[in-house]
This record gives sequence, structure tokens and C-alpha cells, in this order.
Amino acid sequence: MTEQRRVVRFQRARRCAPFLPLVAAAIAGCGQAPPAATAQPFSPLAPHELEKTALGLAENARMATADLASAAPPGQIFGPDPVAIISAGDDFIGVLAGASAVVAIDGNGAELSRAPAPPSPTAITRTAAGEIIVAAGPTLARYAFSVGDSPALTRHGGVTVNGAVSLRDVAASDDPHHPRTIYATDEATGAILAIELPDLADHQTVTATPKILGHCRGPHTIRTSGSLVIANCLLDHALVGWRVATGGISQELFRITSAGPMWTFAVAPKADS
Repeated sequence: MTEQRRVVRFQRARRCAPFLPLVAAAIAGCGQAPPAATAQPFSPLAPHELEKTALGLAENARMATADLASAAPPGQIFGPDPVAIISAGDDFIGVLAGASAVVAIDGNGAELSRAPAPPSPTAITRTAAGEIIVAAGPTLARYAFSVGDSPALTRHGGVTVNGAVSLRDVAASDDPHHPRTIYATDEATGAILAIELPDLADHQTVTATPKILGHCRGPHTIRTSGSLVIANCLLDHALVGWRVATGGISQELFRITSAGPMWTFAVAPKADS
């Protein structure tokens, strides 16, 4: 009798065994509240996300149709227009870096004449004799500007400056002892140069060896007044002045420094007191 009860209990236990984990889980969960749902914060689009997406699509479409093999070189398409401008009597002459051109305009801004310039011109000056000088790379391009009923800019050759790499600015001497001298800054080598213009050679580009007045870091703009030459040394945060003697020998006269870079300056002779 006792053995029969044991068999019955064992059989009942086998039938209930699959349900024991469920019962245990139910008992374990009794008296505990279900976990609260976690609210997900609202994530708006980042600022200008739609604009950035539209820009990316436009760039991809442009690149897909771009013909880089036939694109114009940077020297023909980069740079502000004009990058420099000077007066020529009642008119003005400017350098167009992006168009690699020199343009004469009247006082109302109407174009009078245009001539090609070397790639990526950077500066322009006018000699006491009226010759127009344009700097581009290691080259000084020379122009004549005729006025009258039909104003015209005409290129008359140029000068390749030995040892120069990237002429940043130029200034024509107004000293009667150096009427053919062009002062220039070379931002690549840091040199301040004095270049004697050779005789015109019938629209040919000739070579000239400059005199070096000095060096500084980041030479930028250059100005002259009489025998005084002043360069803006951008990275030195300084204006440096040289006195040029009759024989071309230079001597540093002063160095004016500031707390930061100076982007431009002007020079005027001091009035007699």
C-alpha cells in the first residue's frame, strides 16, 4: 500500500514538472509592480541639418558631372577682382587676379582698356616716367598706358627677377637718384628687393638680378618715399625701414613693432615745419 502511494505521487510530480518554472516565476513576481515604461526624449534635427544634406546632394551632383581634366588652372580662376588698384591721372588701373588681366577704368568705373597679365598677378605700381609695373610670381610685367580719345593699355615685355619666387607687393621709387628702381617683397623667401629695370627689349622678357635690402618674416606691403623704403613684415608684427644710398647700399633705420599683424599702411613725406 505504501509502495502504491509512492508511485502515484511520483507520477503526479512528473505531470506537474513542466509547469514548475512558470509557477516559480509567478510567485517571484507577486507583490512587485511592473517596470514603468521609459519615456524616450524627443530628438530634433541638429541645426542646419536639412541645409547640410541639401548641400551634400548638390556637391555630389556637381562632382558627378565635373570634367577636371579640362578645368581651368587655379591661376585663371582664383583671387579677388581687383586685387590692387592705382591712380593714373584722372583714371585708374587695377589688377584682376582671377581674370589674370590689367584693366584701366575712368572715374565713373567704366572700363577703358584691358590687357592680359601673367597668371595670378598680385600687385601694381607706376613709375615716375608713367610705366605700369605688375608683379606676378617672379615676374614684373611692364605696360604703357596711353590716354586721349582711345585710351589703351599695351604690354611691353617684362623682367624675370633672379632668385625671386613669389613677389607679393611692389613700389616704384620716387627718388630722382633711382628713377628706374622697383622695390618688392618676396613672401616666399622673406627678402626685400631692389630691382633695376633694364631697357625695354621690344616686348621681350629679360632677366635682372636684384639687390637685397634685408629679410623679415612674411613681408607683405611695401612703400617708398624718397630714399626711404618701408616694408610691412606681417609675421614679425613690424614695419621695417631702410635708407637706400645713391650707390644702392641700404641700411636698416628702424623697426616699429605691434602686438599683432598690421595689414596695410601708408607713407607720406613730412611737411616742412
